Amino acid sequence: MKTNWPTKKLGEVIDFQKGKKMAVSEEQKLGYKPYIGIDTIRTQKYNLYTPEKDGVRCAEDDVVVVWDGAHAGTVGIEVSGFAGSTVAKIVIREPKLDSRFLRYFWEFNESKIRGAAQGAAVPHLSKAFIDNLKIPVPPLEIQKKLVERLDGIREAQKLNNELIQKTEELFASLLHKELNPVAKNWEIKKLGELCEFQYGYTASAQDEGDYRLIRITDINESGELRNSDPKYVKANSETKKYVLNQENLLVARTGATYGKILFYDSNEPAVFASYLIRIIPDEKLVLPKFIWIFSRTKEYWTQAERLMTGSGQQQFNANKIKHIEIPVPGIETQKEIVQKLNAVQEYKKGLLEQKTKLRELFDSVLYRSMAGELDMVN
Repeated sequence: MKTNWPTKKLGEVIDFQKGKKMAVSEEQKLGYKPYIGIDTIRTQKYNLYTPEKDGVRCAEDDVVVVWDGAHAGTVGIEVSGFAGSTVAKIVIREPKLDSRFLRYFWEFNESKIRGAAQGAAVPHLSKAFIDNLKIPVPPLEIQKKLVERLDGIREAQKLNNELIQKTEELFASLLHKELNPVAKNWEIKKLGELCEFQYGYTASAQDEGDYRLIRITDINESGELRNSDPKYVKANSETKKYVLNQENLLVARTGATYGKILFYDSNEPAVFASYLIRIIPDEKLVLPKFIWIFSRTKEYWTQAERLMTGSGQQQFNANKIKHIEIPVPGIETQKEIVQKLNAVQEYKKGLLEQKTKLRELFDSVLYRSMAGELDMVN
């Protein structure tokens, strides 16, 4: 990458101090110091401590990297203690290089550094490759301003992620409260009494076509539609039987997402593939979204797991789905429950969109920081 800043080879401005194996304990006793291993760098949480005093000491403003193993190249900062045997501390020899700026430079190049790691069984970093990387060295004040901007975005990402977590906890709490049938005098019915079922379309997926082909791999862990790597099929006389409408329900009958129910709310023309089953409810009795909400409960999954068939790959066919029991309040009550949980889901959707925007903003600012494209004079 070209940069507008003066550059130096990384080997000219830094050295590495490799950590060592030390006696450790999971309990932090009096006088024990944190032992910095791979997990500490990845999570910024301490889980091991050492009584030893002779080792590579790291302060919170030191940059530390994983040197060996599957996560070789992972970088961290703001951890203190003794570097473990798979970790190296970076010693900065250039007085006009800010450690946090170095950390972001490393993060910017992390995929290259990891890609150059050597060793098949236990990868380790290539010092020769790292030494030859060229690092931009703007004036120290500029480095600090760039770091402040990147730190600000990262803090916003952290707060946004915390809100997503709290929203998920709120959804789970509301789910339990609203769908608990105790003392509510709701009818319990089997899905077979409320719904019909249709198996999906068998076709070869293509990169282009008239309809998106919704596959089991397009359902994420939350029962929502993934939009990465979409596949398509051409329209023909058969496809019209499998065209999806908004608010259709699809259940995965095999694979890693078996039992997951997708509530389809996209405007994109689509058909559903053969390893999915369309659930067609009688909407005078039960709302599609209410079924989807129920599919997020422990009660649903307890039944689904009990009804699984197949000794090898698990199968969840229509004959089994029919036996799932679901509490059925009146339609107006269903609408109220759906409205409450929809509000939480919509809020989470906005947070997820914000997460994507913040990630894109961070990547853009990081690139422009290293390229010297940002005006940080004022």
